[in-house]
Amino acid sequence: MNEHTCPPSQRYLTIDERFHQPALEYLKQSFKAIEQNIFDEFMGWQLQDNEAALFTLYAYATFSIPKTFDCVFDLYQPSNFIVTPITLLQVAFEAKHPIQSIEAGHKHLCIFRFESHVPTIIDFLHLNQQNNASLPNPTPLLGICQQEDFPHIKSNLEEYLAHRKTQSSQ
Repeated sequence: MNEHTCPPSQRYLTIDERFHQPALEYLKQSFKAIEQNIFDEFMGWQLQDNEAALFTLYAYATFSIPKTFDCVFDLYQPSNFIVTPITLLQVAFEAKHPIQSIEAGHKHLCIFRFESHVPTIIDFLHLNQQNNASLPNPTPLLGICQQEDFPHIKSNLEEYLAHRKTQSSQ
């Protein structure tokens, strides 16, 4: 599926984890180069103060990078959101192979650059310090999307959360 055929209510990346520099160094050691220039760029990159390494779950569509977004939101409380310029700069497919796109239906380690600093909403995510796969239960989840799609996404999530709440109280 490409991004343009994906319904607006589903055009967001789900994020469950933020990687700290030691975890990134571990991953860099295990990468296998697909294209040398992409590999070299990723290997030479260092996390900046306005960047975050975020692990996304199953992508909604396939698209090339760099790509800009402008909305970050809490999947469990979609009314908790911020609007800020975000650029997706680099991607490691399944956190193993640097590539130049997001692939539909797959997980990715993504390097996002924020305008001036990483917003505090990102602090809700589990911080992976040493490439530890143990996540808290429940795992906090954020979404990143285009602001123009957010009303559709928010409405869809609120409907789902209300239905889930009704089901759990029965």
